[in-house]
Amino acid sequence: MAKVFNANIYKAMQAELDTDTLIIQVQSFKDVIDVAGPGLMAAEEVTHLADKSVDIVTKSLERIA
Repeated sequence: MAKVFNANIYKAMQAELDTDTLIIQVQSFKDVIDVAGPGLMAAEEVTHLADKSVDIVTKSLERIA
C-alpha cells in the first residue's frame, strides 16, 4: 500500500508547479516512508528518487528566478 501511495504522490509532484504544494507532497512522501519502515525501497529506487527530487527543486528555483 505504501508503494502505491508514494507512486501517486510522486506522479503528482512531477506535474506540480506550486512550491508550497510541493513541500506538502514531499512531507507526505516522507511520512509514508516513515510509517512503512526500512525495506520499502530498493537502492535503485532511492537513487532515482533523489535524482528526481533534485530536478524538481532545480525547476522550482528556475521558476522563482
